[in-house]
Amino acid sequence: MKKSPGKLIAFEGPDGVGKSSLAEAIVQRLCDGRIVAEGISLPGSASGTLGHHVYHLHHDHVQLGIKSINPTSLQLLHAAAHVDEIQSQILPRLTEGRWVVLDRFWWSTTVYGWANGADDCRP
Repeated sequence: MKKSPGKLIAFEGPDGVGKSSLAEAIVQRLCDGRIVAEGISLPGSASGTLGHHVYHLHHDHVQLGIKSINPTSLQLLHAAAHVDEIQSQILPRLTEGRWVVLDRFWWSTTVYGWANGADDCRP
């Protein structure tokens, strides 16, 4: 019997509007209904991941010995962390039939980048 693919639910919006709280509540509700679900935070909060390092680089680059980061370069690092998380964490879970709930996906990160001065590279 072939396993059904999982589902992806993503919330977008600015900081502080309740994305993480809502994502946690949705995961709990799905699990209560016997649906295998997991919440993932982007760019990645798990230790040892690219996203974890990008997060710390973004929020504390001076402590890491980096004097400054060009906003577009930082945006590219966030994009790389997203691709890494999608390939290594999200897609395997969806293939296994799990539901994945994200408290942020691509658009929030993109808008934050633009707001912080990253080049708008849209066609």
